[in-house]
Amino acid sequence: MKHIWLICSDNRTGQYLTQQLHDVLGDAARIRTLSLREEPLPASIDADLVLLTARRMARAVSGAVTPRTPVLTTIRTLLRKDWQELMALPAGARLLVVDEEEVSATLNVVMLAELGVNHVQLLPWSPGQPSEPDVDLAITFGQGHAVPRWARQVRDFGPRPIDPVTLNDVLTVLGLTDPGPRQRLQEWLGRAVTRHPGLAGAVGALGDLTQFIETVLDFSSDAVVGTDAAGRITLFSRRAEALFQLPASEALGRPARTLLPGDGLDQVLAGQSLPPDQPVTVAGTVVDMTCLPLRQSGRVTGTATLLRLPPEPGPGGARTAARKRGQPARYTFADFVGQSPQLKRVIARARQIARSASTVLILGETGTGKEMLAQAIHNASPRQKGPFVAVNCAALPESLVESELFGYEEGAFTGAVRGGRQGLFEQADGGTIFLDEIGDISPSVQARLLRVLEERQVLRVGGSRVIPLDVRVIAATNQDLADLVARGRFRADLYYRLNVLSLKLPPLRQRPEDIPLLVQHYLAQQGYHGPVAPEVLAALTRYSWPGNLRELRNCVEHMATVAVGPIGLDDLPTTVLGAGHVPAPAEPPLSPQREKLIMLRILADADKAGERVGRGAVRRRLAEQGIHLTEAEVRSRLAQLTAEGLVVAGRGRQGSRLSPAGWALVRQGG
Repeated sequence: MKHIWLICSDNRTGQYLTQQLHDVLGDAARIRTLSLREEPLPASIDADLVLLTARRMARAVSGAVTPRTPVLTTIRTLLRKDWQELMALPAGARLLVVDEEEVSATLNVVMLAELGVNHVQLLPWSPGQPSEPDVDLAITFGQGHAVPRWARQVRDFGPRPIDPVTLNDVLTVLGLTDPGPRQRLQEWLGRAVTRHPGLAGAVGALGDLTQFIETVLDFSSDAVVGTDAAGRITLFSRRAEALFQLPASEALGRPARTLLPGDGLDQVLAGQSLPPDQPVTVAGTVVDMTCLPLRQSGRVTGTATLLRLPPEPGPGGARTAARKRGQPARYTFADFVGQSPQLKRVIARARQIARSASTVLILGETGTGKEMLAQAIHNASPRQKGPFVAVNCAALPESLVESELFGYEEGAFTGAVRGGRQGLFEQADGGTIFLDEIGDISPSVQARLLRVLEERQVLRVGGSRVIPLDVRVIAATNQDLADLVARGRFRADLYYRLNVLSLKLPPLRQRPEDIPLLVQHYLAQQGYHGPVAPEVLAALTRYSWPGNLRELRNCVEHMATVAVGPIGLDDLPTTVLGAGHVPAPAEPPLSPQREKLIMLRILADADKAGERVGRGAVRRRLAEQGIHLTEAEVRSRLAQLTAEGLVVAGRGRQGSRLSPAGWALVRQGG
């Protein structure tokens, strides 16, 4: 019999988790529970395994645990019924996530975000913090005593269960390979919402098929759906999420027959074999389905279903054509990590923009996630099944930009391949082309690009045939395009053609409350589950992050690589550790010319829509573009534009509109 020490903060949590471990392990292990709040730590702990319910406990028990005893920190999750209750809350609701410790409250927010509870605003709170106005609901997990009295509605979900991934780690560390614990773990997969659906689903792949399923998930372009013996979904790959347009957190635990043809699934679960690559229709798409039984000791314990697009006629088939036409867009809005109001506003607006077919301009500093946002917009748009072609305009040599973007005909220049070549715009036909660093293209290419955007046609280099296109353009830049227009370095007509729908991603220094969430997210990606000292999180929050998310990701990788035990200040990169209290760099000053052009453009857009906008509306639309002025400042600017003869001020509630001179300036770009 194996011996386990479960170390937790309070008896209520200890009793709940002990029962869960008994549910899985049965008589294979004896569990000794110790509550650090109620009991002293013994001088020595010698066992087959020590389980900690929080990372912060590692330092406290390090002196007592013998060197030969393995230590695991549990990953905690939610029961499916509790998760469904949270997902049913109205979008935009403000939830106070309460714990008696600030770090635990923040980690609970991370856990909820990883489980897909992103449609509400999650506010971590612990005693001693200021009150939060207009909170719709206070939730806690067994910490009801910490809930503030001013919270009008309270929901205590009780202690959170251990994630099935940790339970699988327990079985692995203890060397328990018997069918009983594995089968009971499968039952927990249907009761809990796992934070790692791909890995947790692999628990159900027994024997030699385990490695097979993991390989399929990691390297195959097929969608993979796994079930248990009852036909409930236990595995749902990222490709399956894209095919069914359903997150894994919602698919896991539901009957597979709601997504897949039930007859074939029943036959495989009954032990019968089916021919591979059977054409079926799922989610409105014709795919080839292969359903395999998973067996243990001759008994069918589940299924693995592979779904692939059938090959198209012609050389290479559909997959070769897809590879030629573009790269898969991997990211969705669910991949954004953060609860700051700035990020939530951008994501909410991007969701609306995704439904449109209009051109999008994404603004933001280097490393803020502009391509990630472009991919999310593509995946939420009606073009999601079309190609996504990403182009770094700054990386293309000047001599090759036109031929790469627009293609060329045979003999167009020395070295042109026989038969000519499609350009990137043609490869994106039916989908989305993402033009990153758009501010770096030359004037000649700007003129060609403007014609493509206006005519939705492309003319290859050296060609005479116009090729029609059905492409959505998403452009991005870290430069001030309006300022480049004012200085004559960027065409005004192209700027206004690109700036139909605009989004501005905030730099990381403007959303410091997201840094702890991002750190935990990146650490999990690195496979690190040890504790992080509070002073480390404080240092990371103070740092200005000129490289934004990209720099933070590199920093976390550095910490996870060099840390021996809990992550401390010595594990920080020297650039971050030596920065100390570096003040965040100020935003670049807004040029008067750019401000004038933006205000005139707002009035022009309103006039085209048949609207008359007043000072309040102008102020709100300026704020959407990152320009924050008081109402008095807006009144002063409009008065100045009126004095210059560019704006005509209406009486009463008629608002303001452009004069003929103002329209001329908008068309000329200043």
